[in-house]
Amino acid sequence: MYRKPTPKSRRNRTTSAVPGIEKLESRQLMAGDGLPLISVTAPTQVSRTSDADFWIRLDRPVAAGETLEVKYTTRAIGAIANRDFQWTTATAHFVEGESSKVINIATLPLPAAAAKSAKPATFALDITSASSGKIVQKTAVTNIVKEAAGFQIDISFSGNVSDKTKVAAREAADKWQNVITGDLPAVVIDGEYIDDFKLVVREEAVDGLYNALAYAGPTRTYSNGQQLIQKRGSSNTSYGGTAVVDIADRDNEQIKDIMVHELGHALGVGPFWTLEYIRSSFKPLGLVKNLTTDSPIYVGRYALAEYRKLVPGAVGVPLESGGGGGTRAAHWSEAVFGNELMTGYLSSTMPLSRVTLGALQDLGYSVNYAKADPFALPKPTTAAAGLTTSNGLSTRLVDFPLSAGMNFAGSSTTTVSGSPSAAGSTTTTPTATTQQTVTPSRPATGTRQFVIVRPGQAPVMSTAQTTLRPSQAAGFAAYGS
Repeated sequence: MYRKPTPKSRRNRTTSAVPGIEKLESRQLMAGDGLPLISVTAPTQVSRTSDADFWIRLDRPVAAGETLEVKYTTRAIGAIANRDFQWTTATAHFVEGESSKVINIATLPLPAAAAKSAKPATFALDITSASSGKIVQKTAVTNIVKEAAGFQIDISFSGNVSDKTKVAAREAADKWQNVITGDLPAVVIDGEYIDDFKLVVREEAVDGLYNALAYAGPTRTYSNGQQLIQKRGSSNTSYGGTAVVDIADRDNEQIKDIMVHELGHALGVGPFWTLEYIRSSFKPLGLVKNLTTDSPIYVGRYALAEYRKLVPGAVGVPLESGGGGGTRAAHWSEAVFGNELMTGYLSSTMPLSRVTLGALQDLGYSVNYAKADPFALPKPTTAAAGLTTSNGLSTRLVDFPLSAGMNFAGSSTTTVSGSPSAAGSTTTTPTATTQQTVTPSRPATGTRQFVIVRPGQAPVMSTAQTTLRPSQAAGFAAYGS
């Protein structure tokens, strides 16, 4: 039988034994002759006033000595550009070894009246071109919603923030979202809708390499210098916080662990335990006893119940008794808990225990204990194993206590004067009965710092005298000594 010759242009194909079916050339050739495959993805939904995290990904890292540029733009579908989201067109630059980029598109607040009845609004990010590679998924779509199901942590990035910090912040949020399950009352403030919790992340020059790596807390700073504690008036849960990463330390190999720990403090673990000692008008929670002694303990119902599974008959969960005015009584005892996430020292591994989940439940969060990390108390001789990191430096985590001069931010209708600063793009509302006008002083800008010292030297850290204003020091007595 006569068979028509295969054209030269098709000789890289072979015919199948099954008539009418043809085997094509290798997938590598069909997928762009070995060039990287480029795609974009998006979250299904994002709460208004948070950032939508679009990811541009390559199927392989950029080769040595090569670069790749991907141009992209946002596109309105049901949403309105520059009303519901920030219209953006830009280029993502990939260099040797990179295979992904996070593109953060801000969603925008609505007037208060419109925010209460806002319906979901849809927009997309489109890849328009690439300098090389094959675009296999050019569009990703997300919905701006008023409220997401379950516990939602939204993140906004203020100013220029590195990709490593963005990824670490998102992974930290995912970690806490995985263990906190219950939906909380939303807060709408001057058009900004906060579903459950919103973290504002920024990078700034703090104090150079290996000193203060990062700090965070359930606070918001206004352009007039006023500081607010962001706590729901209906419970002891936080609805927002701020995290700051030192630009000099943003490439730290444990940036994810640092962000997970900091986000724990922003949620209220530590800072909310002793608020009644800072301000008499704050409703006593009775979570901490022996505060001014050498043996402070945590006695919250749920955390103590979990600790008693590890130490039957314990009268309280041991808190850190050293470390100065911010570490002391704001973390679990390092000598007892070793490398647990919420101790006052950085360790090579930092598991999130059921005891910490109990502390969240004590504040009013709903938690899933099955999602806790495996954890066991270390032997007394190894409890301090987390004091050195891979670079041979000793790492101490110092938490600055919340200031008596900070205003309590609840969910009333009273609006604070002054516009938000770069530290946070939201406007919070202080409860009228507790609002005080003060001139804030450093270090009330954050609740936590990491202080690293070389082995054999005394730890370099802030003391109670340097972190507490005189009006506070009297009330704390020997706190931090």
